[in-house]
Amino acid sequence: MIALLVVLAAANATAADPLFPSPIHLTRRVVDPISGSETVIDEYLYGNRVVSVTASKTAIADYDKGELLEIDRQAGTWSVTKFEEIAKARPAPIRHRLQSVRADDWNVQTRGAATKAGRSATAIEAIRDSGGSEFSRLNVVVDGEIRLSREAFDVLTGAAWPNDRNEEHDVLRRAARAETSSPAGQRLERFALLLEKRVVIEIDGQTIETRDEVLRVAHDLPSARQLEIPRGATKVESRLVLRHKLLDELDRLPDANAP
Repeated sequence: MIALLVVLAAANATAADPLFPSPIHLTRRVVDPISGSETVIDEYLYGNRVVSVTASKTAIADYDKGELLEIDRQAGTWSVTKFEEIAKARPAPIRHRLQSVRADDWNVQTRGAATKAGRSATAIEAIRDSGGSEFSRLNVVVDGEIRLSREAFDVLTGAAWPNDRNEEHDVLRRAARAETSSPAGQRLERFALLLEKRVVIEIDGQTIETRDEVLRVAHDLPSARQLEIPRGATKVESRLVLRHKLLDELDRLPDANAP
């Protein structure tokens, strides 16, 4: 019942005030910390939708409908998954050292002006040093000219339901917080657009770095082709839900070693 009330409250809020009143088109590059491979993503944010396009794949998260539409043009398939199903099928979060502390344990400082994606921005650094063999650093670049509501910022950083929010997201909120005034003179909580995020974790001499950066900021909308399901495409179950079902079936298999 509580979860249902939260969902209804979010639905009412988004109906009254869209997440992204003005379209934002971000071209992002994400670097895998293990393989070093790079993925370029075109992300369109408008109304209560987030459209992510990578090569032949399109993912449309609709926060009005509470569902995710995935289209794979190369495979000729598409799927629709409710947010409730995604939350249920999502694997338990991995609690690495960065997520094991409170956001207040981080020392957040502004490092000065920066330029990113051809835009004037601000560099901010957050550091947590345990004094032992653990060290974490979070470097971000934010664009204060584009300001987002808390709900929109959480969607953009992956903290919004049906995802799990963790301490990293709280640190990002602290780094990007930028209050503004309403026409009536009220103070509004707003957050600067995140243009770059680098996370460095050092544990016992081992270093892992993740990088997510914006290469370009525009204000156009996705094309009709990017949004439409190709003629003849086959509807399938989403990979996340299908994997969850397979794992659930494996858990129910009889144990061969049982007496």
